[in-house]
Formats: sequence, structure tokens, C-alpha cells
Amino acid sequence: MYLKVSNKFADSDFYFLEKFLRMIDTELSEIDKQIKQSKDPDSDGLCDLGEYFIGYGFIAIQRYITSTYPQTSFKKMQSLKLGHKINDDLYLLEAINAGANYWKHENEWPFPLNEGEPDDKGMIPIEIDRTGSNLKGIQKITYDTITKITPYADYTLSNLLAGIVLKTTNTSNLNFSVLLSFIKEWRKKLDVENQKHKEEEEASQI
Repeated sequence: MYLKVSNKFADSDFYFLEKFLRMIDTELSEIDKQIKQSKDPDSDGLCDLGEYFIGYGFIAIQRYITSTYPQTSFKKMQSLKLGHKINDDLYLLEAINAGANYWKHENEWPFPLNEGEPDDKGMIPIEIDRTGSNLKGIQKITYDTITKITPYADYTLSNLLAGIVLKTTNTSNLNFSVLLSFIKEWRKKLDVENQKHKEEEEASQI
């Protein structure tokens, strides 16, 4: 929850978010060093570890969203469509919210297994159907939002963060701190639009 004092924001939730995301970025930087030194980072579990930290980075931002928008007249999905756009049909906060939902619930998604054709040794490969055809409701919305930036594949969240950062800052840094200024921009836009809405309501009652 934020307060405005003389047009300046007093926002302890943002302070906590910034501290947490910088901690996440420190861990990601260390993991990146280990990946570069590893002969097989996948087998060493480094990619999974990075995915784990990135998942909680997305969740932290989603927590900030849900602590901020309720003090306005906007519903959550409306609030996500404010601030910085990263595609013609996608806002930054929509992508971040989808990333958080993915990390929390992807293990519950009903992806079917597909059997491929036998190879020359008679082995039948089993693969996950990653088309999203079996998803409904919020699962499908989450899938469709994420795949506007990156295909659903191994380490989807790492790829999602990389895509978001590239589209937002035109850099290849895999960290969350570079997004903080855009989150501030979203908060300011949310506040401005909420004030406009209040003024319009008051004018309509005159």
C-alpha cells in the first residue's frame, strides 16, 4: 500500500520489493558464474536453481501488484493494462503476472504425454505436448500470455525474464532490478488514472 505526500510516494512495499529483487539478482549473478564454469550446467542443477530464484522474483512483483491496485477503483486485470507495453498487445505487468502464475501452478497443468515413432532401436520417445491445447481458463490465459514472448519449453521462466528485459531495456541482463523503474511508472500511472476516474465520478454527480 502506498501513500502520497506532496505528490511524492511513500511506499514501504516497493522498498521491500526492491531489497528482495536485488537479493535475487545477486543469486542469479552467482549462478551465471557457475554456469559459465560448469561443463554441464543442466546436469549440475544450475539451470533449475536459476529457474527457482526467477520464479520467486516474479511472485514478489505479483505480491507488490496485489498490495497496490486494491486501493484504487481498478480491478486487477484492468490495472495490469497500465504502464509500459512490451508488445502491441501485451503490457509488462501482464507478462510478469503470468510468470508468477506459471511458477505457482504449472505443475498442476494437465499436459498430456505424446508417444513418438519408434527409433532404430525400437525405443518409443515420450514427450510432453507443449501446445497448450489441453488448457482452460486461467491456465490458458497464462500460457497464451507467456508464449507471446517465449515458447513453452525447458526453463520457460528464465526465457520469459530474458525476453521481458530485452524488450523493455534492450539489454540481455538476466535480472529484475532493471524493471524497478517500470514498476514505479506503473504505480504512477495507476494513481493518475485512479484520480481521473474519481474526478469523472464526482463531475457526473453534480
